[in-house]
Amino acid sequence: MYWVYFLYSKSRENVYVGCTRNLRKRLKEHQDGLVESTRKRRPLILFHTEKYNSLSTARRREKYLKSLYGCRERKRILEECFKKNKHRALCANPYGFAPGSAESHGFCIEPP
Repeated sequence: MYWVYFLYSKSRENVYVGCTRNLRKRLKEHQDGLVESTRKRRPLILFHTEKYNSLSTARRREKYLKSLYGCRERKRILEECFKKNKHRALCANPYGFAPGSAESHGFCIEPP
């Protein structure tokens, strides 16, 4: 399985879209500052994932969401997710939850 995922940067108030095969490992890399493109955007909140059977399909979706045309859909997804999870996603301290929970790493939803 391959994943397209959305990370919301609380410090920059913007969205990062990525693609990976191992979502948990990739999220840890983001949170540990090992990904250059998100290092200065931390803390990050995982707020949306999409599952695909092939890498090519996942990459195509990622590329679309990063495009000018995909921007509208990306914004719509962000708004829907924050409306559903407003109390969790917009909390002042994403690291203030119980150790070991998804939220302790700054994730809005539990990684699959």
